[in-house]
Parts: sequence; structure tokens; C-alpha cells
Amino acid sequence: MSLESGLSSEVGKHELTGHKVAVKILNRQKIRSLDVVGKIRREIQNLKLFRHPHIIKLISILKNTSVL
Repeated sequence: MSLESGLSSEVGKHELTGHKVAVKILNRQKIRSLDVVGKIRREIQNLKLFRHPHIIKLISILKNTSVL
């Protein structure tokens, strides 16, 4: 898979569908220290609501103890 890195995300190809996807990986400790937890929660809630061809679609949220 070829990836192009951005500030906090990567672009890749979904293995089953072949569609381009954006993957955002957030370090839990870092977002707490930057005091942006509320902003991240609002971003997730907004992405769950949007259905527009020019706005990315939130497919899923995966969490573990160190990243979101």
C-alpha cells in the first residue's frame, strides 16, 4: 500500500474495496496535553452526521490504550 503522510493522517487504499481512505491516528496522551479532547469529540460527532459527496465519510473508530 502506498501512503502519503499529512500532519495527523495518512491516505491509503482499502484492502477489500480498493477505495481511497484517510486514516487519522491520534496519540491519546498528546491530545490530552494539548487540551483538544473536546475538539476531537466534536469532530467525530460532526463526521457521524455528514452525508455529502465532498466531505469524507466516517467509517469506524478504533481505540486502544495509547491511540485513537
